[in-house]
Amino acid sequence: AKMKEERAEIQASRSRLDTLRAAVAHAHPQGYLLPNWSVESVAHLHPLPNADEIVVELHPSERVSLTKADIKNDKRKRNLWYELRTSDTVIVFVHGFLSNSYDSWHDKSSGAFWPDLVRGDVVTDHASIFLGGYEADYASTDYGIADCANELRAGLMNGGWQSVLSRKRIVFVAHSLGGVVVRYMLERFQSEFAGKRVGLFLVASPSMGSGLASTLSTFSGAYGRKLANQLRRNSDALSELDRRFRTMREKPGFSLCGL
Repeated sequence: AKMKEERAEIQASRSRLDTLRAAVAHAHPQGYLLPNWSVESVAHLHPLPNADEIVVELHPSERVSLTKADIKNDKRKRNLWYELRTSDTVIVFVHGFLSNSYDSWHDKSSGAFWPDLVRGDVVTDHASIFLGGYEADYASTDYGIADCANELRAGLMNGGWQSVLSRKRIVFVAHSLGGVVVRYMLERFQSEFAGKRVGLFLVASPSMGSGLASTLSTFSGAYGRKLANQLRRNSDALSELDRRFRTMREKPGFSLCGL
């Protein structure tokens, strides 16, 4: 009887390990199993009533932490955790037009990297940091503001229980086009931010259009550069977004503060 119990316990342990691997593979936003995860990371493992699903709650023993070199080495990286902590506060950096998650936030003269400054600040050192993004290349002919917002939103949703949208306090730091994209996303998907405290810090983000985009749109007509056309000065797209965003801010129950 004792051997039977031991075999059952071994089988149960293997089952827990398989469940853990499957859950992490499905839910972890970075797409890989971190070395600090183990079977002991399973806090609760139980079947749902009248269902075949199993609820697994995982708790990392250490935080996820990248460096600016990780981002510099592959500037195509976007929508990933730069610093993942257990806090309910997350700071989301969103890059600008014709840029990426490294160049937008790296100061060439000093070498400072904004996400690192936030990570080392005594006020914000408890917050997680997420590098949000979208396709911002000028060669993206039919990619518009809505497409950028949809890509950013997908990144914020990725990871299930570990996603940005699972946090109660979300602060967006957005540069240039990033501010337009964030405002579009907040207005278009208001219900997904209901009940959360949302902060919005805009850096050189145009409300009435960009001079650079106006210049680019001059050359874009023959090539269909949708994004540059939408960002030109006094464009209908930006005027309409500004109107809708102002209306949203006046609605009760939506908590938004900004600089």
